[in-house]
Amino acid sequence: MHPKGNYTGEFESAQEEQAYIKEYDEECQICLEPVLANGKQFGVLDGCDHTFCLKCIREWRSTYDKRTSKKHFRTCPICRQTSFLVVPSYYMVNSGPDKDHLIDEYNDTLLEIPCKHFNQGKGECPFLNSCKYEHRLKNGELYTYPWSENKIVEGNWQEDVEQTLADRMGFF
Repeated sequence: MHPKGNYTGEFESAQEEQAYIKEYDEECQICLEPVLANGKQFGVLDGCDHTFCLKCIREWRSTYDKRTSKKHFRTCPICRQTSFLVVPSYYMVNSGPDKDHLIDEYNDTLLEIPCKHFNQGKGECPFLNSCKYEHRLKNGELYTYPWSENKIVEGNWQEDVEQTLADRMGFF
Protein backbone atom coordinates (compact mmCIF):
# COMPACT_ATOMS: atom_id res chain seq x y z
CA MET A 1 0.00 0.00 0.00
CA HIS A 2 2.51 2.65 1.11
CA PRO A 3 6.07 1.46 0.67
CA LYS A 4 8.98 3.13 2.37
CA GLY A 5 11.50 4.18 -0.22
CA ASN A 6 11.15 4.54 -3.95
CA TYR A 7 8.19 2.83 -5.58
CA THR A 8 10.28 1.93 -8.67
CA GLY A 9 11.80 -1.01 -6.80
CA GLU A 10 8.43 -2.78 -6.92
CA PHE A 11 8.37 -3.19 -10.71
CA GLU A 12 9.95 -6.03 -12.64
CA SER A 13 10.39 -4.02 -15.83
CA ALA A 14 10.52 -0.45 -17.08
CA GLN A 15 7.36 -1.11 -19.12
CA GLU A 16 5.49 -2.17 -15.98
CA GLU A 17 6.64 1.00 -14.20
CA GLN A 18 5.62 3.22 -17.13
CA ALA A 19 2.19 1.57 -17.30
CA TYR A 20 1.74 2.24 -13.58
CA ILE A 21 2.76 5.89 -13.98
CA LYS A 22 0.43 6.31 -16.97
CA GLU A 23 -2.51 4.87 -15.05
CA TYR A 24 -1.99 6.40 -11.57
CA ASP A 25 -0.03 9.63 -12.04
CA GLU A 26 -1.77 12.89 -11.24
CA GLU A 27 -0.87 16.53 -11.78
CA CYS A 28 0.27 18.68 -8.87
CA GLN A 29 -2.20 21.53 -8.49
CA ILE A 30 0.60 23.96 -7.60
CA CYS A 31 3.35 23.35 -10.19
CA LEU A 32 0.96 21.70 -12.69
CA GLU A 33 3.44 18.91 -13.44
CA PRO A 34 2.81 15.17 -13.22
CA VAL A 35 4.10 13.91 -9.88
CA LEU A 36 5.28 10.35 -10.54
CA ALA A 37 6.59 11.04 -14.05
CA ASN A 38 8.98 13.57 -12.50
CA GLY A 39 10.20 11.09 -9.88
CA LYS A 40 8.46 12.90 -7.01
CA GLN A 41 6.22 11.80 -4.16
CA PHE A 42 2.69 12.96 -3.51
CA GLY A 43 2.05 15.17 -0.50
CA VAL A 44 -1.30 13.83 0.74
CA LEU A 45 -3.21 16.20 3.02
CA ASP A 46 -5.32 14.66 5.77
CA GLY A 47 -8.08 17.26 5.41
CA CYS A 48 -8.87 17.21 1.68
CA ASP A 49 -8.38 15.28 -1.56
CA HIS A 50 -6.43 17.76 -3.70
CA THR A 51 -3.27 16.54 -5.41
CA PHE A 52 0.17 18.01 -4.74
CA CYS A 53 3.75 16.93 -5.05
CA LEU A 54 5.42 16.76 -1.65
CA LYS A 55 7.93 19.51 -2.41
CA CYS A 56 5.29 22.02 -3.57
CA ILE A 57 2.91 21.54 -0.66
CA ARG A 58 5.71 21.74 1.90
CA GLU A 59 7.04 24.92 0.29
CA TRP A 60 3.57 26.44 0.14
CA ARG A 61 2.89 25.69 3.80
CA SER A 62 6.19 27.30 4.83
CA THR A 63 5.60 30.62 3.01
CA TYR A 64 3.42 32.41 5.54
CA ASP A 65 4.86 35.25 7.59
CA LYS A 66 4.95 33.87 11.14
CA ARG A 67 5.04 37.38 12.63
CA THR A 68 1.87 38.68 11.01
CA SER A 69 -0.37 35.81 9.98
CA LYS A 70 -0.92 32.13 10.52
CA LYS A 71 -4.00 31.95 8.33
CA HIS A 72 -2.88 29.58 5.58
CA PHE A 73 0.00 27.49 6.82
CA ARG A 74 -2.16 24.51 7.80
CA THR A 75 -4.67 24.72 4.99
CA CYS A 76 -5.03 23.41 1.45
CA PRO A 77 -4.08 26.07 -1.11
CA ILE A 78 -7.13 25.15 -3.21
CA CYS A 79 -10.04 24.69 -0.76
CA ARG A 80 -8.49 26.16 2.45
CA GLN A 81 -9.57 23.08 4.40
CA THR A 82 -7.40 22.68 7.52
CA SER A 83 -4.91 19.82 7.32
CA PHE A 84 -2.53 19.01 10.14
CA LEU A 85 -0.54 16.37 8.23
CA VAL A 86 1.25 16.20 4.92
CA VAL A 87 1.81 12.51 4.29
CA PRO A 88 4.56 11.59 1.81
CA SER A 89 3.35 8.85 -0.50
CA TYR A 90 4.15 7.24 -3.84
CA TYR A 91 0.40 6.64 -4.20
CA MET A 92 -2.29 9.29 -4.40
CA VAL A 93 -5.21 8.31 -2.23
CA ASN A 94 -8.47 10.13 -1.75
CA SER A 95 -11.05 9.89 1.03
CA GLY A 96 -11.96 6.52 2.40
CA PRO A 97 -10.37 3.48 3.99
CA ASP A 98 -7.19 3.68 1.86
CA LYS A 99 -6.53 7.24 3.00
CA ASP A 100 -7.34 6.38 6.62
CA HIS A 101 -4.89 3.46 6.42
CA LEU A 102 -2.17 5.68 4.89
CA ILE A 103 -2.58 8.30 7.63
CA ASP A 104 -2.62 5.66 10.39
CA GLU A 105 0.51 4.04 8.96
CA TYR A 106 2.25 7.43 8.76
CA ASN A 107 1.28 8.29 12.35
CA ASP A 108 2.58 4.91 13.52
CA THR A 109 5.87 5.57 11.74
CA LEU A 110 6.19 9.02 13.33
CA LEU A 111 5.58 7.55 16.79
CA GLU A 112 8.79 5.56 16.39
CA ILE A 113 10.86 8.73 15.86
CA PRO A 114 12.03 10.55 19.01
CA CYS A 115 10.76 14.14 19.32
CA LYS A 116 13.70 16.53 18.95
CA HIS A 117 12.06 19.10 21.24
CA PHE A 118 11.33 16.63 24.03
CA ASN A 119 14.91 15.28 23.98
CA GLN A 120 14.34 12.37 26.40
CA GLY A 121 12.68 14.68 28.95
CA LYS A 122 15.46 17.29 28.91
CA GLY A 123 13.35 19.69 26.84
CA GLU A 124 9.68 20.52 26.39
CA CYS A 125 7.75 19.89 23.22
CA PRO A 126 5.72 22.95 22.15
CA PHE A 127 3.09 20.62 20.64
CA LEU A 128 2.53 18.77 23.94
CA ASN A 129 0.18 15.78 23.57
CA SER A 130 -0.72 16.68 19.99
CA CYS A 131 2.88 15.97 18.87
CA LYS A 132 3.08 13.04 16.47
CA TYR A 133 6.60 12.05 17.57
CA GLU A 134 7.67 9.85 20.46
CA HIS A 135 8.09 11.37 23.93
CA ARG A 136 10.20 8.81 25.75
CA LEU A 137 12.09 9.54 28.95
CA LYS A 138 15.71 8.49 29.41
CA ASN A 139 14.56 5.50 31.50
CA GLY A 140 12.53 4.21 28.53
CA GLU A 141 9.10 5.19 29.87
CA LEU A 142 6.67 6.95 27.48
CA TYR A 143 5.70 10.42 28.71
CA THR A 144 2.29 12.08 28.43
CA TYR A 145 1.81 15.71 29.39
CA PRO A 146 -0.38 16.03 32.51
CA TRP A 147 -3.58 17.38 31.00
CA SER A 148 -6.37 15.48 29.44
CA GLU A 149 -7.04 15.11 25.76
CA ASN A 150 -10.67 14.33 26.49
CA LYS A 151 -12.48 17.59 27.22
CA ILE A 152 -15.80 15.95 28.16
CA VAL A 153 -15.87 14.47 31.67
CA GLU A 154 -19.14 12.90 32.86
CA GLY A 155 -21.06 14.78 30.15
CA ASN A 156 -19.64 18.22 31.06
CA TRP A 157 -17.09 20.28 29.15
CA GLN A 158 -13.83 20.38 31.08
CA GLU A 159 -11.27 23.12 30.48
CA ASP A 160 -7.60 22.32 30.90
CA VAL A 161 -6.23 24.58 33.58
CA GLU A 162 -2.59 25.44 33.21
CA GLN A 163 -0.85 27.02 36.12
CA THR A 164 -0.01 30.69 35.51
CA LEU A 165 3.38 32.19 36.19
CA ALA A 166 1.90 34.10 39.16
CA ASP A 167 0.55 30.82 40.60
CA ARG A 168 3.91 29.12 40.15
CA MET A 169 5.72 31.92 41.95
CA GLY A 170 3.16 31.99 44.79
CA PHE A 171 1.79 35.50 44.22
CA PHE A 172 -1.85 34.38 44.55
